[in-house]
Amino acid sequence: MTTFEEKLKTLPIKIIEHSGYTKYYSAANVKLLIAKADTEIEYLKAQLEPQALPVVPGYVAEWYEANKSTLEYSIYLIHVEMKDLEDNELTDIQIWFDNRNNKSLETIFKMKDGYIIEKPKLFRLKLRNTADRNHYLWLNRATNRIFIDKKFLDWTNHDNVKNSFTEQEITEILDGAFVNNEAFEIVPVEEINE
Repeated sequence: MTTFEEKLKTLPIKIIEHSGYTKYYSAANVKLLIAKADTEIEYLKAQLEPQALPVVPGYVAEWYEANKSTLEYSIYLIHVEMKDLEDNELTDIQIWFDNRNNKSLETIFKMKDGYIIEKPKLFRLKLRNTADRNHYLWLNRATNRIFIDKKFLDWTNHDNVKNSFTEQEITEILDGAFVNNEAFEIVPVEEINE
């Protein structure tokens, strides 16, 4: 006997036996039977459809990978530690867990089936008040020296030289010298007509 047949027998449906092997269901109970079957079909369809993988920041993925073997306990520890801290003392992962919009518990447990790391938003530092408006800050990561150049396409030197940065990286260039610097405009990479 199938699961459906077992569930069918538990429903309050009046079965009218007829001669032979034919069974008729009273009209009053047919709607209930159809509704229950539709609910079961929708549930089974939802189980078959692939669920979208959660998209998370890189630091959440790193935390997950480091803690996935003791996930429940690690989540508990995050919340216990947060109780004793002021808002300005919270780490990035604690802030992420504390933000209800992230649906942190649901997201973390969905990550067991896989996840996508969110691409960080990139910016360029464009020099203001130049004649052709195409001078950008470049950083040579090998020497930690900066220079200004007209080249702004994806021109690199073996990844040692770059001109697109995350917000965090901008604050770290020369100890934040370019944050709120009036000589430069911070331009999202998507807005630059390349």
